[in-house]
Amino acid sequence: MSDQDPQRDSLEMEQSVPTQEGVSPAEEESEQEGEDPLAHLQAELETERDAHLRSLAELRNYRERIAREQAEQRKYAIQGVLEALILTLDHLEMALRAAQEHGEGETALAEGVWMTYRQMLDTLSGFGLQVIPAEGEIFDPSRHEALESEEVVAGDPVQGTVTAELRKGYMLHDRVLRPAQVRVAVARE
Repeated sequence: MSDQDPQRDSLEMEQSVPTQEGVSPAEEESEQEGEDPLAHLQAELETERDAHLRSLAELRNYRERIAREQAEQRKYAIQGVLEALILTLDHLEMALRAAQEHGEGETALAEGVWMTYRQMLDTLSGFGLQVIPAEGEIFDPSRHEALESEEVVAGDPVQGTVTAELRKGYMLHDRVLRPAQVRVAVARE
């Protein structure tokens, strides 16, 4: 301290007063303004915890969505192969019909074709292929394709039902691969 400048001496004394250890100037200001630093830190912690929980939920939802998509891909992975083999089933059916029309339905060749057809259909059923029921069923545009109509008397209970199956339809699990092509009973006008 000097005798020359008392103002300077008081300023030096204020600056030499030790502050609380570990308290930053910003925290000192907030204390002076009346804010509780602990409450501020708790609010910040709560905000970060909330953001963390949201991120975890988002990650869980992402994993579940990916698992569903992968399961769906595995379930329908064989779809292209089955669509190609359906044509082979059609040709086997045509061969069987031709043999029956020519009176050769009981020959060894016809029996062999029939056994091949049944075995192929059974094998493909193991992979989820299903024949769409048609004849006698109520017409369902999501599973049937009407190629022909047959007139019936209005009020006939047959009205709106499939009277003949022209070509089989197939499904893979719950997905239509090819609708059944059918003839439908409609009311006579």
